[in-house]
Amino acid sequence: MLKSEHNYEAAKDKDIEVCDYWEYLEEGKVANSIICESDFIKKPEILKIPSMPFAIRPVSTRPPVSDSAGTKLKGYGESLFAAGRGINSVRNRFVSIVANQANKLANQPLLNYRDAQGKSLGGEILAGGIVDLDRDHQRVEASPMNDIPQAVLGILDWLNGQLEQVMLPKIPIGSPAPSGTLYNLAQEAGNKIFNPQLRNKQSFYEDICRLIEEQIIAGGIKVKVQSVENKKYYETTYTPVDLKKPHIIEVKFTAATPWSQFDTAQVAQMLIGIGLPRLWVWENILKVQDPKLLQDLIALETYEQSPQGMMKRAVEVLKDLGYEFEANKLVEQMDMMEAQEAQMGVPAEGGVNAPGQ
Repeated sequence: MLKSEHNYEAAKDKDIEVCDYWEYLEEGKVANSIICESDFIKKPEILKIPSMPFAIRPVSTRPPVSDSAGTKLKGYGESLFAAGRGINSVRNRFVSIVANQANKLANQPLLNYRDAQGKSLGGEILAGGIVDLDRDHQRVEASPMNDIPQAVLGILDWLNGQLEQVMLPKIPIGSPAPSGTLYNLAQEAGNKIFNPQLRNKQSFYEDICRLIEEQIIAGGIKVKVQSVENKKYYETTYTPVDLKKPHIIEVKFTAATPWSQFDTAQVAQMLIGIGLPRLWVWENILKVQDPKLLQDLIALETYEQSPQGMMKRAVEVLKDLGYEFEANKLVEQMDMMEAQEAQMGVPAEGGVNAPGQ
């Protein structure tokens, strides 16, 4: 990229630092340059944009406040990761202490106490070896070593608990498996971490959209948009004039975690069972993106599985495979069935049509 975009040859077999440097000059003006190995491979470029083109946002337990225009205001509260600041380094220190002590316990040397008549058994002071010492005639025993203090293990457990405050809790699956109540409690604890993270992701995408919008307006850029809506392709062009009209920027993510999908489906089925409208349950509980389209697909599937729909589908398949004669015979059979139903009378809106009426 340095060669193709900036015509800069970097030294081979060497790690280099590249800095994308931004500087705030005054309201509505920022400067951008790229520095590589103390060289300006891109000279400072003055850009007339309202904001610096990047977003920094803490992941907090409280959502940011929005004004009437949808702009995020200050007052985020403390970060949900605050409880884990500095914990990792302390925890790693204690884990190293425990691992080092366990290694010594597993590989401690044997002590050979002997006098002038004793026999030398080793002589190398190595883990797992034998150390010769002058005492009595001869006595071999393990070297004295203290066990890992319970206080160290207790603090290590406490540090692990502190880390779980900023992570999704882990539930060991034993035999027998934990109860459903335990899983529900873990889900509740996990949501305290997961939901702010999801909300923060939505805020980040909203900030990205806002920055893009500012740059489009400041640069007088026209944006060509191509999309599909209601199964129809459309194409339009947005101008800065369109973006200056009153509006808000809102991004929504639907998250279906493995531990909540089954519970959510049960809640939806129960609500439909007590009489709540399906469309409302699909949209507000199951978070279906297009409930109306789903309802249309269900209606279409119902028709396709009916006798008439199956026969119509069979005709289409026969024609695609080149069986024109068989397809025409099936069409004639369908016509005969419709004629018989017309003579016998078929249900219609408002009542039953009898022959002769």
